[in-house]
Amino acid sequence: MIELALGSTLLLFLLIGSLDYGPIFYNVIELDAGARAGAIYGSQSVAHAADPAGMRQVALNNIINLSNVTATASETCLCPDSPSTEVDCATSCPNNGLIMVYATVTTQWTYTPVFQYPMVAYPLIFTRNATMRAQ
Repeated sequence: MIELALGSTLLLFLLIGSLDYGPIFYNVIELDAGARAGAIYGSQSVAHAADPAGMRQVALNNIINLSNVTATASETCLCPDSPSTEVDCATSCPNNGLIMVYATVTTQWTYTPVFQYPMVAYPLIFTRNATMRAQ
């Protein structure tokens, strides 16, 4: 009986944890898909990459099953000679290089589980980024 009491307590704790944290995995996949959809919209053209409101809206429209979601979008321009240095999109690159334009979308979801567990910081914040080069 002691083994049953100890074993069932542990199993109950595992069951509650999986019911509370299990949906997180699906929701984070949806969060990632939303960021990717916004970046795909921005990568269609340089004009779409310069439309952060449109990228943000596409990302949020793709995340339909979640609340407490925010999205941010931005356009980044780089030169081929120095791909680690960001440049102004209105300028030109040295050596007549073409400016590489990237669309970046970041989605963020805040989740508070039903049960509070010790030594876990709440609320849980999940962030996903997607960056794609504009055509």
